Amino acid sequence: ASKAEYANATFKDITDAEKNTYPTVAKAKLTKPSISGTYTYTGVEQTVSLANFDASTMSVTNNKRTNAGTQNVVVSLKDTANYEWADGTITDVTLSWTINKADRTITVENAVSLKYPETKELSFTYTGEDATSTITNGNIAVITAVLTDGANAGTILVTSLKTGTSIITLTVPATENYKEAKANISVTVGSGIIGGFVTITGRNMYGETLTANTDKVTPAGCTFTYKWYSNTTNSTEGGTLISSATSKTYTIEKGLVGKYIYVEVVATKDGYEETTFKDITDAENN
Repeated sequence: ASKAEYANATFKDITDAEKNTYPTVAKAKLTKPSISGTYTYTGVEQTVSLANFDASTMSVTNNKRTNAGTQNVVVSLKDTANYEWADGTITDVTLSWTINKADRTITVENAVSLKYPETKELSFTYTGEDATSTITNGNIAVITAVLTDGANAGTILVTSLKTGTSIITLTVPATENYKEAKANISVTVGSGIIGGFVTITGRNMYGETLTANTDKVTPAGCTFTYKWYSNTTNSTEGGTLISSATSKTYTIEKGLVGKYIYVEVVATKDGYEETTFKDITDAENN
């Protein structure tokens, strides 16, 4: 610097060290995405839903799936020069995504009543992928159970062996996309029914022998007990017991001339209800 009548002077200065830099802009921070919701197999392709996902700043891969199972969904930052995750990192975020197996439904009769020695075939169906079903029989002394397996269906042939109860458990196993399913079938076996009829043969006359024929009673092999009665009317009720007559045959005594004679036969057999049969002599022979 100079001025008339003054001596020349020189001045100097320098910037502060801390100001001798370019301005800095910090990266924008983003919240890491996470899996939203739960997923179950439906048979169609599903796309995972991500919380905190922003398509303008992020990209996602491996986010679609159809079958049940687990896969990794990968979320990346599009611009790592200007964006970073909230924790200061910029690496890809890997999220484990699961589609759960779907439930099955078994349709089958859940309570069965049989009369010994009946058999019954039960039909069943189930939803979901075909599988090899199995059964267990809780009481092999009471029933047998035979499974015939088909495509999403089958039959169980139940045969009664004696009176009692059993539980059949039907199991359809898990497959790729469906869970295991079980169904319990309660089986009750009641006493069998003795059927048929008893007939009296022979003439209702003094000294003649009457016979109670049981050959039409079923099943074979029953045990029989006999009671013979006399009556003043043509009825198998309200008669007078002939105490000495306890066998299959009865020879008519003189004191019963002019009366009706009827028989009461009780049939028994293991596994069957006790059954009583009655028959009366024909009126014209009385």
